[in-house]
Amino acid sequence: MGVTTRWIPFFRTVCVAIMFCAVLVLISIRSRSVDPPSLTNKTFPSNRNIPFILPEFAGVPSSTILSKLANQHDFSASWIEKYLAAIHELPSRRTRKLWELAYIIHIVSTYRLCTLGKHGMVWAAGQEPLISYFASQGCNITASDMDVKGAKDKGWVATNQHGASKEQLWFKDLVEKKIFDERVNYRTENMNFVPTDLIDRSPFDFVWSTCSVEHVGSIPLGMRFIINAMATVKPGGFAIHTTEFTLSSLDKTVEDGQIVLWRKKDVLRLERDLIILGYEVFPIDWKAGELPLDKTPDVPPYKTSNHIKLLLGGHIVTSFCIIIKKPLNFNQ
Repeated sequence: MGVTTRWIPFFRTVCVAIMFCAVLVLISIRSRSVDPPSLTNKTFPSNRNIPFILPEFAGVPSSTILSKLANQHDFSASWIEKYLAAIHELPSRRTRKLWELAYIIHIVSTYRLCTLGKHGMVWAAGQEPLISYFASQGCNITASDMDVKGAKDKGWVATNQHGASKEQLWFKDLVEKKIFDERVNYRTENMNFVPTDLIDRSPFDFVWSTCSVEHVGSIPLGMRFIINAMATVKPGGFAIHTTEFTLSSLDKTVEDGQIVLWRKKDVLRLERDLIILGYEVFPIDWKAGELPLDKTPDVPPYKTSNHIKLLLGGHIVTSFCIIIKKPLNFNQ
């Protein structure tokens, strides 16, 4: 009896310890069942430096012709397949550059700007196929690019993005050489100095540039070029320009240098100035799209097959196209 009594405190201590451990285990199990680890809150290294696309650029873009942002949705439209095939590009390659080329053709074709006897001009021609394509459609094209020295200094020659001569602009699979030579002429021009002989004559039914205005030195210089180039357009004619646009900020951007990033307020300022001067600006669709390539930017080193949005200098960028018309009753 005495021995049994001696072990009672020990058994009590053991029981209390067991009960205490059991309570801890139950609390742990309950905690795990109520608040499981969340994978969605985990920061993955690949996403650490990628900014967000601002909510006001969300949504499905319109299918009509508007001033707008490049988007994946347009690659399901019949017009883009038609015009990419016309310049011998595959619609399976979904890039913003191909979107730019096809959208410019779509605008020019819809408004019948390139028919026999009409005249268009491209600024900063590079080596794009639209010059040969438009020549094949019957209109005359003036192609311009900066001088070779300036292009070398900016790196355009080394990357085959400079058209130093008329010969470099001929795509033999798009137009016969004889027709090309008859309908295309070349001149060296600086986008910051629109020549007076073109302003005095206003000879063009349409002018265009593809992602060039962001390279003229600053956002204000790009605005000045677009406004000055309108003086070369006939009444009833169009101007179509694409440029780099940031989707990541309404304020922070790159405002000057070799490449700048336009913001929404820059486009709105240009729109206001053009309207004050008497020009018509096609309504702007700010929706950047909701498909995978619209929402996920390509990061360096960039892919060559599919990229609509790119990560560039801490910004998610894409191409923006502005469409401007000079009214028939325009008074200079």
